[in-house]
Amino acid sequence: MHASAIYRRWPSRIELIEEATFPGLSPVSVRPTRDLRRDLRRFIRAYLAAFGAPAARAAAAGLFAHSQT
Repeated sequence: MHASAIYRRWPSRIELIEEATFPGLSPVSVRPTRDLRRDLRRFIRAYLAAFGAPAARAAAAGLFAHSQT
């Protein structure tokens, strides 16, 4: 496969890494229950599930550094 075929789908290396690391990641949706503690716990659990995978932990530092530029 040629690099031009890859960059037709992903405009940059960062977008390729994001999609490979977080496939199908959609915004976390937590319905309010009027119990702030419970809602916060559910929200944190949802993010831990999304970002707790080894690939996500490995890619996070580079992606955060890129977003700061």
